[in-house]
Amino acid sequence: MTGIPLVPDGPPDFGDFAKNEDGEVDLEAVVEPWHKYDIKITPEVFDPICLGEVLNERYLIEHKLGFGGGSTVWMAYDIQDKTDVALQVICLGDWGENKCRIQD
Repeated sequence: MTGIPLVPDGPPDFGDFAKNEDGEVDLEAVVEPWHKYDIKITPEVFDPICLGEVLNERYLIEHKLGFGGGSTVWMAYDIQDKTDVALQVICLGDWGENKCRIQD
């Protein structure tokens, strides 16, 4: 994979950090609940994606745009086409058959 840039041009986005207790409470209102990552509690588990992770050897995850009951939407950089894209990552199904669907 030489010659492929690991990060797009521009400053990195490391998400939001709480500077005090009030900020922490504000963040709790917009982040995914931790129980959504425990398959023993919730059969539809969110895939734990990290900022900077590359999906499908093509999409560099830059920022979380939002989440809902069955998926999370991420802003990503398409390394091949050199464009910004939005990716919707579907939650794991009961047997893991829906781990990730990427539609070109």
